[in-house]
Amino acid sequence: MNNRKALFFSLLFCSMIFSVPVIQSVHELLQGSRIQAADILVDTFITPHRRQQAIAAHARGILDTLQRCERLMHRAEATDALYGCAEEALTNAISMKGRATEANRHITDTAGVAARQSDSLVRNIEALLDLIDQGEYATAARHLKTALGIAGRIDRNESRSGTVTRFFRLTARALLGETVFNRRYLRAYEKEIETRSIAAMSIRPVVQLGRFALLGDLGIKAIRGRSGWLFYRPDVEYLYRPPVQDVRSRIVDGNDTPLLDDPIATIIDFKKQLDARGIELMMVIVPGKGSIYPDLITNRIKPGTPLSHSTAIITLLRQQEVTAVDLFGPFLAGRRSDSIAGDSLYLARDTHWRSRGVRLAAQTVAESVRRFPWYNDDHIIASFSIDTLQVERRGDIVEMIKLPNVRIFGLPAAFAPEVTKCFQVVHNYPDDHGRIIEQRPYSNDFKNSRILVLGDSFSRIYQTDEPGGAGWIAHLAFELSEPLASIISDGGASTLVREKLARNAGVLKGKRLVIWEFVERDLRYGESGWQLITLPAE
Repeated sequence: MNNRKALFFSLLFCSMIFSVPVIQSVHELLQGSRIQAADILVDTFITPHRRQQAIAAHARGILDTLQRCERLMHRAEATDALYGCAEEALTNAISMKGRATEANRHITDTAGVAARQSDSLVRNIEALLDLIDQGEYATAARHLKTALGIAGRIDRNESRSGTVTRFFRLTARALLGETVFNRRYLRAYEKEIETRSIAAMSIRPVVQLGRFALLGDLGIKAIRGRSGWLFYRPDVEYLYRPPVQDVRSRIVDGNDTPLLDDPIATIIDFKKQLDARGIELMMVIVPGKGSIYPDLITNRIKPGTPLSHSTAIITLLRQQEVTAVDLFGPFLAGRRSDSIAGDSLYLARDTHWRSRGVRLAAQTVAESVRRFPWYNDDHIIASFSIDTLQVERRGDIVEMIKLPNVRIFGLPAAFAPEVTKCFQVVHNYPDDHGRIIEQRPYSNDFKNSRILVLGDSFSRIYQTDEPGGAGWIAHLAFELSEPLASIISDGGASTLVREKLARNAGVLKGKRLVIWEFVERDLRYGESGWQLITLPAE
């Protein structure tokens, strides 16, 4: 009898387990979306061949276009047509490069032959365009010949799709290097399953609410601190993991992600590219909340205890002649004045700072900017004033916890929004007699600014979201009395924001300084790592 019960419950358990992907697949079919359960099979057996066919088609089109350029090269009256033809080839080459580096929906492959050749082709066509624009046709002809050779090799390599051997070679490469045996692919695949699962989306909020109500558990992304404070887990993990310059950061256990890139080398590479354009670089590493308020994580740490190893990074950067602003000292000193100010530097249930932190960062950075020899050169002086406002923030850590917004016995189960004071920077526009005729909240001025700020969500908060014009960039403009420009990428200040800059490098025209801001945890956990990004030629 007991064996029958065990068999019954085993079968019931197995049916429940295997019914989840079936239900998910049926749901995806009804929604008209792709069947996620088949992704690994598709990315192993189909995607590599589609990718190769797409690269081959691009290569043939580019080859035809470049051959047309070659015919136009010998016609002096066809300069405009030649330039347009080269532009068309460049557009197609960039598209091919994107296809060549996209191994599948989850990972990229920049080391493959097609990816390297595509990158070389793009650079040669870019050089070709510049030389045509300068009228240096002899040198342009050499770059055109090189580009034709590269496009021809890609066409020959990728057009051999009919052999059985090639089919199995592409499939084996995908299986062993891009899907089943690739950790990055499996992690991304698992993460997508979590976010798209209808079963998880239905059950997770109820389970999370129960765990929170009964155990005070906040899940894997948040840590409950003291006095009602919440901390983002990667902020805390960054403090107790090995420093990024330590070799142990590259050899980690199963609970952590190895650091594959070198942040210091990437920053120095970016500085050299800006130096070549006559532009200074200033690094601003924002302290995480746990670095300034470690005693609110646990009472075993005393207030003001220096925990962060980011200060060592600042020292290393300065030794490499990179201008780096130290916010850690001013913030630790400012934290000691919390009781006098009646406010903290950071929000209690958010990863970001309050207005006290915003203004202190702006004042500290402005002090460093004024030390540049060119600072007092002629430039546009802007008039700003300050308005005081109050905003409500539910807190991004609360959003990460994803507790359902329900009420138990009339009381909210989730955390109530925090009310915080903001100081909005207002741009004053005077008439010829100095009378203010218009006022607008601070906004970017790419044309008239000497300074470009690259930043993450610490540059976005209060700046482009509510109330607007009250973030640290606006306050830096207020401190310097001059217009600024900015490019912001939430969570992507390690790599993604430089990719944005590379796509819009024209914004560097007229700039004397780039200020690169990011929160310290990004040194280890920055989205897309710390890739080397090459700015296009001027």
